[in-house]
Amino acid sequence: MGRISLSGKKLVFWGTLSLIALIAILFWWLVDLELVAKYLFDLKWGDVALASILLVAGLAAHAGRWWYLLGYRVSFKLAFDAANLCHMLNMWLPLRPGEPARIYLVGRTGEVSYSETTGTVVMDRWLDNVMRYGLLALAVAIGLGAESGAAAAVSGVLFVVVLFAAMSAVVIYREAVLRTWPRWLAHLPWVTEEGAQNAISGVVDGISDIRSLRELTRLFVWSLAIWLLLILSYYAVLLAFPFELPPLQMWTIAIGAAVLSPPTAATEPGLFHASVVAPLTLIGLDPAVLTAFAVVAHLLQNVWLTGLGLLGMVRLPEARRISFAPSHGAD
Repeated sequence: MGRISLSGKKLVFWGTLSLIALIAILFWWLVDLELVAKYLFDLKWGDVALASILLVAGLAAHAGRWWYLLGYRVSFKLAFDAANLCHMLNMWLPLRPGEPARIYLVGRTGEVSYSETTGTVVMDRWLDNVMRYGLLALAVAIGLGAESGAAAAVSGVLFVVVLFAAMSAVVIYREAVLRTWPRWLAHLPWVTEEGAQNAISGVVDGISDIRSLRELTRLFVWSLAIWLLLILSYYAVLLAFPFELPPLQMWTIAIGAAVLSPPTAATEPGLFHASVVAPLTLIGLDPAVLTAFAVVAHLLQNVWLTGLGLLGMVRLPEARRISFAPSHGAD
């Protein structure tokens, strides 16, 4: 695999820095920053602490699912430390070097081959993407269609049932799914049969390593636990503010933020705020509320992902040599 040149890395660095500066200028111009500051000074720290606990629990569950994908052949401590180091590197460095780092840290033990470890990372990311797409539909249903808590609860239950049924169908009836689903989806507005075929082929390829409904069920339960904890963490951040929002609006923000910028796919400061605030503002939510939420939510991620990543680096001495690790595509 070719390496990115030094000039290319500099271009990415300065491009990212320029984008963050542009985002900061736009926020200064478009958002009532005095109101944002007032919200921040009146935080309830007990709820901030609760959000921190839920965030760390979500990260631990995320590492636990990867540990399960690895077949428990390495220690949970190694899986947890490698996953957290991955999140920290992805948050602070361009080009997202965290995935190669965690592949190296686990593959070098010899308990799991480099190719097997790579496969588990691909599956891990695939499961996260499936949950994000499903939760996006749920956030839209709650934000635009649900008029009561009961309707939102029904939407949540339907989301779980439909997503699990669709994944089960892919596991059991792969060929039939590839043959028939693109034609069905082509009846939807703005969906072509070719586009649906490409999308479904990607899903089938991603799930190809899941061989039984029992394994799918376990992974699905792990995924639900991860995303519930991350969403509750964002919800607890909202509870920490002095403003009072309708519960359905709070769920829309919490689910939307988890979909748009989850802690397990951390981004640089500025990019997080833009990816969360701008889309949710477009559906009518208060930009000052969203900006204050984004500041606290991302600050918690900075503190915990960096702290846990540094802890992993201390507990894994080989992580200090990660810049010099060779690239392994196979054994």
